[in-house]
Amino acid sequence: MTEQHERPNLRDRFPTMRMVQGCAGGAIYAAEEDSKAYVIEDESALALARETGMATDLRGGLQRVLAFPSAVERDAYLRERGWLPRRRAIPRLRPSDR
Repeated sequence: MTEQHERPNLRDRFPTMRMVQGCAGGAIYAAEEDSKAYVIEDESALALARETGMATDLRGGLQRVLAFPSAVERDAYLRERGWLPRRRAIPRLRPSDR
């Protein structure tokens, strides 16, 4: 697993990302790209509660991208944290869904 800190426009970078779990402060997403699997932790909703200028500064620091060599390893990571039920796999998007 590798970690990257990302800028706010994650949807542009990961058009296939799907929400795995949401909460008041943000959400956890999963995506695949270039034969790797990703977990995107986005807590930028916390920044929206702040003043506008501060939100811009905070937002980039509240998004994190974790890269995994396979969807199996990514799903195991999500299950360890309780973000994915034991029996459920994350459905892949079909080309027609994009």
